[in-house]
Amino acid sequence: MKKHLLLFVLLANFMSDVFAHGPNEGCTYVFGSFGLNISKKPDENSVRTLFLEPGVNYFIRDNFSIGARAVLKVATSKKIKQSSSNGLDIFSRYYFTKNIMGVKGSFFLEANINASLVKNKSGNNVDGLLTYGAGFLPGFAIFPTKKVGFEFSLPNIIGFYTSSIKDEFEGSKFEFGPSSTAGPKFTVFLFID
Repeated sequence: MKKHLLLFVLLANFMSDVFAHGPNEGCTYVFGSFGLNISKKPDENSVRTLFLEPGVNYFIRDNFSIGARAVLKVATSKKIKQSSSNGLDIFSRYYFTKNIMGVKGSFFLEANINASLVKNKSGNNVDGLLTYGAGFLPGFAIFPTKKVGFEFSLPNIIGFYTSSIKDEFEGSKFEFGPSSTAGPKFTVFLFID
């Protein structure tokens, strides 16, 4: 048992030295998230949303980065038929650590601002809906190699959003707690520096 434990500790230490990367100043990575979110409200049809979110992140200091991502979504249901949403998020992140129990990884907190435009093929009342927002979300990133990493993030846990259709104010809302319209995301990223 002691031999296995010693071997595990040595291997973990070796792997963390060989694959040391993490959130260091000057690093840049490109990333992409994609997925399918299915939501069903009690009195409505289910809505299937397919999303793709490519982006770039740059570390301006150790543990602190700025970035941008495009947000492309297509939603379908019996009621809506099909709608698409295109948006842009600008964000900054703070990574709290570089190592967690010998593994290159870090919890992070992201602050973001975003804008999106919805277009409907069915022509219902949300066609041309323009939404602006800001929020905060938590996540976790792991850096197993010098070039590839993975992260898991929740949707905004605090957010403020305002929307309009064709220059007419539609409303605003403040959310505290996990978003009811978005799910957690798994992202793959690639260091390019």
